[in-house]
Amino acid sequence: MKKIFGIIILFVFFNCGYCFSQEKAYTSSKEKIYKDANFIYEFQIRNKESNIKPKKEVSYFWYKSKTIHSSFFDYSGKLLHGDYVKLEKNTSQLLEKGTFKKGIKIGVWKTWYTTGVLKTNESWKDGFKHGTYEEYNKKGLLVQRGNYKKGLKKGRWKYPIQKKEVRYKNDIIITAKKRSFWRKIIPK
Repeated sequence: MKKIFGIIILFVFFNCGYCFSQEKAYTSSKEKIYKDANFIYEFQIRNKESNIKPKKEVSYFWYKSKTIHSSFFDYSGKLLHGDYVKLEKNTSQLLEKGTFKKGIKIGVWKTWYTTGVLKTNESWKDGFKHGTYEEYNKKGLLVQRGNYKKGLKKGRWKYPIQKKEVRYKNDIIITAKKRSFWRKIIPK
């Protein structure tokens, strides 16, 4: 009796494992790898037919005919949806990483130089740069730091290499000045 019960348990366990592996294979069908002459792209697509009304002034990213496309205000293919990675083809060096939601960039997006040094670190919301933005040079030194609000520069932006600060309101410069001697010594 114990042997039969053990065999039944193993049979059920084996079949459940088989079901889970089949489900994993099904969900991974949304994952794509696309290669062109210079880069490798790893991304996910939205398999459902989308009843999404495109937003104005927003860039949509979509996949069709074995190519990633982008366009403003509309799309014509399977929307990118989920994690996205761009690698250099020859070295597999990470060049870009972020997340899409229904074809629109969201969350933190980072880019790197081919040397592996961080190039940009930016936040996205609803398809617009929104939040902290940082840019670095090839040596890894901060070039500029500031904030975006719905795709427009806002507030104080710092340019450490130039020792300069600029204030923006809706992407328009309000004030631009070099930091005083005391600001250089005692930063805020």
